Amino acid sequence: MNTSDNSNDENITTDYNNSEGNSLNIDSITSLQIQNNQIEESITNSDDDFSSNNQSNDPYTQLFIDNPDNPFYKCKIDTFDYETDDEETDKYIRIIVTWNFEYNYDFFNINKVSAFISKNESFKTTLKEVKNYRNTNSSNCTGTLLKVKNNDLKITDYVHIYLIVYYDNAKCNIEIYGIFDQEIEEDKLINNIINESIYGKIGKVISGTNINSTGGEGFIIIHNLIYIE
Repeated sequence: MNTSDNSNDENITTDYNNSEGNSLNIDSITSLQIQNNQIEESITNSDDDFSSNNQSNDPYTQLFIDNPDNPFYKCKIDTFDYETDDEETDKYIRIIVTWNFEYNYDFFNINKVSAFISKNESFKTTLKEVKNYRNTNSSNCTGTLLKVKNNDLKITDYVHIYLIVYYDNAKCNIEIYGIFDQEIEEDKLINNIINESIYGKIGKVISGTNINSTGGEGFIIIHNLIYIE
């Protein structure tokens, strides 16, 4: 089922702000909530989405065996059928991340981290890249999109974005944790993610995207300051 831009997303709240100020009113974003409520992806789990050629050429053929006890099936890159309309509105911010990975290696390379209010040509091009990566399954590139409610942020405003990078049994994967108008307390952020028992029991926060490994265990949180297009 396709998910369009005119969906009725609920407000997200968070308690991670360190001090009073203009927050996004995202008071308790967790990656679990993102997975359940916010990621605007139409995911198809059918094995019919992949041809026998794709299965035979993939180094992890178990990725295509639909068995809940198969740890590699959970690492499969699902199709991405997101469609956007042409309506311009400042009600939402769309975060898009693309990255490279290698099967059986704790390696990743982030290509692009972007946040959009406008549906400009850059947004359309980046969205097309994600769809090509996810739907052709022909390269070790992938991406994801997260749409969140906007609270008074404007184009050219700078925001703090946090990404979770972890090894998913087959490759490095990335989840978008959230965006904020100020930095959040690192220890509290790490402890919250550890308590979710999804990404590991060891974590650290780094700035920038020049690192390309999680270090062999646990997870890393990448903190970037980006502007909104």
